[in-house]
Amino acid sequence: MSVKAIKTHKWVQYVALFSGVPWTIVLITFLAYWKSQGSPVYPWMIPSDSETATDADAWKHYVHMNPVYISDVAATKLQPLFITGCLLTALMYLPCLTFEAVMRFKTTYANAKVKWLRYLNLGVLLFAFGGQIGIFLVSVFNTRLHPHLHQIFLTVFILGIVGQLICQIVQHGVLTHNYPKLFAHETKRFTMKNPFWVSLISRIAFTIVAAVLVIMFKVVNFESYGMNARFEWTLSFFYNFLFPITWYDLRHLNCHIEEFNSVLRFKLEAQDEKKEIREMAEIDTTVPSAGESTSDEKEAEEAGNSMA
Repeated sequence: MSVKAIKTHKWVQYVALFSGVPWTIVLITFLAYWKSQGSPVYPWMIPSDSETATDADAWKHYVHMNPVYISDVAATKLQPLFITGCLLTALMYLPCLTFEAVMRFKTTYANAKVKWLRYLNLGVLLFAFGGQIGIFLVSVFNTRLHPHLHQIFLTVFILGIVGQLICQIVQHGVLTHNYPKLFAHETKRFTMKNPFWVSLISRIAFTIVAAVLVIMFKVVNFESYGMNARFEWTLSFFYNFLFPITWYDLRHLNCHIEEFNSVLRFKLEAQDEKKEIREMAEIDTTVPSAGESTSDEKEAEEAGNSMA
């Protein structure tokens, strides 16, 4: 790793760790604002097929919601905060993923000798960028004025995160399998010393918990008590655990690359040593020994004898 890359790596890993701070601030502010208003039910929460905003059948499923959905609070005057939080999270998180992808492309995947890992690396970036663009557009098109676009971009965000996780799980699964090949002194794959294995089980655990929360959010339909809204808020806070996993990957990226570089230097030194040995051998074959004379010396000696 170059000196510039090492300096960049020192602060990139901490940017990744704190990427979820803007998102967390937004969620906490939303809850505090909604509570400060007296925990209201907003008019745009009522389905559009309701005849009036005071229709009893329309209100009965929402009047006791505690809390309301995140999108409903985001449609208030706090929408600029929502937009800012989503944008800051994306601007902090995506460069970190890009830095990790570039460095692994140059070292880890090259040493693993599995070419299609690079395509997965590209897939991680594409899905991550798609997901972050999706959540940003979710914040721009609120559920009050653009309900259909809001749902479309929310789906884009979810699919982006799912695609990113799938690519990363496959990546780290392959790297875990190739761990002994990458590090000659390591013989065990499934050990906590193997950061690829730690990242793999962390992402699998994250995916399982997130999937359970999504299923509960979709299946549980106790809207009068806001149960599915609680699952939505829980899932949104749980989303922050994705950033420490990225921090962990970046934290161990430096030592991996340094070891790869040391191995590469060792190989280059060995090649240079072999080259020097070959050159010395060639010189030895061309230079005559002390007891031998060259053809020119022999001709001069014969000419001297004839003149005598």
